Amino acid sequence: MTGRNYMTRETISTWLGYEYDTLNIVAQFNLIFNATFMVEEGMGYATCLEGLIPETEDSILCFKPFKPQFLQHVSLVWKKNQHFSPVAKKFLERIKNEIHQFGKD
Repeated sequence: MTGRNYMTRETISTWLGYEYDTLNIVAQFNLIFNATFMVEEGMGYATCLEGLIPETEDSILCFKPFKPQFLQHVSLVWKKNQHFSPVAKKFLERIKNEIHQFGKD
């Protein structure tokens, strides 16, 4: 199972070295939350970014990174001059700080 995003499909097929159409993709999803139910039912595996699925002691789900590792670029965009809720402001602040700290490393 893969996301419906074209970049995700292209990245996975390039990393695997196969054309996307030749892969045995049983489902596509917009939300990893929905895909987790299919994985739990044994339909296959789902691809996602690390940290998007809860890994608790009672969960049968776990995250396994691809080896060799590949990096996926992620973009965050918002409407110019947008009025944000206090929670959204805090989230954006934290993201900006993380990006700033990442640039220093």
